[in-house]
Amino acid sequence: MHDLASRLRSLRYFASAPPPNLAADYVMFDCSKKADADAAAERYGIMASSHNAGNALFIHREARRLRYQTPCNFHGSSNVAIIDRDCGFHGALHFTGHRNLVVLHGGQGELALDATLYSDDTLVWGRGASAWGVRIWVQGGTVCTVCDGCLLSENISMRTTDHHSIIDLDTWSQINKPADITVGRHVWIGPNVRIGKGVEIGEGSILAPDSVVSASIPKTELWGGIPARMIRKNVSWVISHPADANDVAALRELLR
Repeated sequence: MHDLASRLRSLRYFASAPPPNLAADYVMFDCSKKADADAAAERYGIMASSHNAGNALFIHREARRLRYQTPCNFHGSSNVAIIDRDCGFHGALHFTGHRNLVVLHGGQGELALDATLYSDDTLVWGRGASAWGVRIWVQGGTVCTVCDGCLLSENISMRTTDHHSIIDLDTWSQINKPADITVGRHVWIGPNVRIGKGVEIGEGSILAPDSVVSASIPKTELWGGIPARMIRKNVSWVISHPADANDVAALRELLR
């Protein structure tokens, strides 16, 4: 755990904001110890199972018990999950290897998330970002980031990896390397969207339902289709429908 603070500071998400103050604001549970695992389950509803030493949960001191029993499965070692106060998380976290990091900020009513990390991987979920059903795979020492204020519908998947290797038979080398995914602030993703490795989605953009995204998207654009393409530029979204004037004013302030 000695390098956890520096690892947090190095993440792109925290470039303009301080990372969590673990010593001051969070309670640590050593999931290799039955007493700690039992305490996390009783107090917060997180069912942590650890097969090795060095796996830890950090839960905000002001956090309430989650609405659903939520499994956190540690199969490797030196994995860390950090869960903020008022976090709507339910689903599951799976750590299949070593030295993985998950940071889940709160401020959302719903965060239905099922994530698998392999080794040396990172998932950061932003404050106020809601999801009604998202499956994420992070592999190959990559980072998947969903920034603040996003809205994700159901049956969405993100993969920083193809899981298997494509080999160029001239060079006998792998040509499909894993790559980071970044979803910028205030992005709206419709149902049944698939986001592939190396994709960066600019702030304020919108992904139409059933899209397959394999290329990066600039800010404040509407994309859709298979593969996704630009449908309209210079657009964004508000949560109210019909649009509330106060929401539009807040959007103007956010994107100025």
